[in-house]
Amino acid sequence: MELSSIIAVALISAMLILFLKEYRPEYAVLTAISAGCVIFGMVLLQVIPTIGELNSLLRQANVNTSYFAVAFKALGICYLTQFASDICRDFGQTSLAGKVDLAGKVMIVAISLPLLSGIIKVALSLVG
Repeated sequence: MELSSIIAVALISAMLILFLKEYRPEYAVLTAISAGCVIFGMVLLQVIPTIGELNSLLRQANVNTSYFAVAFKALGICYLTQFASDICRDFGQTSLAGKVDLAGKVMIVAISLPLLSGIIKVALSLVG
């Protein structure tokens, strides 16, 4: 992973944000959001090939990939929710950030329901 590039973008952005916060606070927030999007994109570019490789390994092992799809979707929701929540906190909107966190948790429960249903069916078939 190009961790050094991500760290460089983060440190340069942090210094720029500190400078802008004194003179142009509105640009500081925009810079923080832009830097976050750039870093998020850099991470995605590194993660996508890894997910493809893991998916091909799961197919070769004849493992049901639907369970892992739910896990990856949940992970994506976690990252996006955290990103949006941090932006809200940067704006000083902690209450709104809490609501974004709650929405992410509810979405994770919603996409996990089919997985939970499958687990319950397997448990019932073992019992009965």
